[in-house]
Amino acid sequence: MVNQQEGIAIRNAGIVLLNNYIVLLLERLDLLEKNTFKNEECQLQGVYY
Repeated sequence: MVNQQEGIAIRNAGIVLLNNYIVLLLERLDLLEKNTFKNEECQLQGVYY
């Protein structure tokens, strides 16, 4: 049984949560066109976000 005070560590949980919003973020940053990066420069900028 897991002690509730200790909690449970879940690796990569942030990535799972971000997965649903990454395309929306890249669209709002104007890096995508038809769900693909506009060019190589946009790809490089997308890595830093």
